[in-house]
Amino acid sequence: MIERLTRIFLRLGYIPVDAVDQMLERIGRRLGQLDEPLAREYVLDPFPDGIEERIHRLCQRRRTVYARLAADELQAQRQRITRPQ
Repeated sequence: MIERLTRIFLRLGYIPVDAVDQMLERIGRRLGQLDEPLAREYVLDPFPDGIEERIHRLCQRRRTVYARLAADELQAQRQRITRPQ
């Protein structure tokens, strides 16, 4: 009965909290892989526009990357849901 309800909820687009937790963990790991190169670029690159502008651009890039990673993870989750079992 629970498995049937779970499949119904999955088809309606609801995913379990543990799946969301796993998805966020994967996104965090992928972002962590980017932190070192971004920090290195930040330290090695001079600040022609001032440090505030540089930090602002760095944060914008990180938000963009996060949005892409989250979209990738959600698409993968959709594919897992719609994949015939």
